[in-house]
Amino acid sequence: MEEILDSKRVYDGKMVQVDAVNVALSDGSTSEREVVRRTPGVCIVMLRQRGDEVPQGVEVMLIQQFRVPAEKELLEIVAGMIDEGETPLESAKRELREETGYEADEWAELGTFYASPGYTDEQLTLFLARDGRYVGDDPDDTEDLHIRTIPFTLALEEVRKGKIQDLKTVAGLLWAAAYLENEM
Repeated sequence: MEEILDSKRVYDGKMVQVDAVNVALSDGSTSEREVVRRTPGVCIVMLRQRGDEVPQGVEVMLIQQFRVPAEKELLEIVAGMIDEGETPLESAKRELREETGYEADEWAELGTFYASPGYTDEQLTLFLARDGRYVGDDPDDTEDLHIRTIPFTLALEEVRKGKIQDLKTVAGLLWAAAYLENEM
């Protein structure tokens, strides 16, 4: 097992910090790891009931936005960082309202996971939100978001076909599907 020997901040940005971390390996040698430090975040699978208009009556609210690292638009569940002093649930409610203009009456925390532990310490807490109503959006001036609402079953099919490629969205939709299946 690796043991952390020391750590040095090599970059301090607005959204991330990068540390060079020296570790001792089990064979006695040492190695350096680069670790991206990031504030914990939340992600939300927002489901709405639409009666006969949608197969099985449930649709999911997704955000379409251009992502510079991917160099293309991705379809994602609602997500954002937890502000100082906020609980994950408070953050999820704020992010849902800011990005979609919706509030939800029913919330379930599905779990917390690491986004990509090979290089970052970022953790995301996943929520399922239901019974939403539009109250007016409050978008961030630095984001260009487009809301896409599609049948939940279609979103799951898009995951299976590899058309939804954002990992938090893939995990969130599959985790929500498993949660809903256990409710039945």
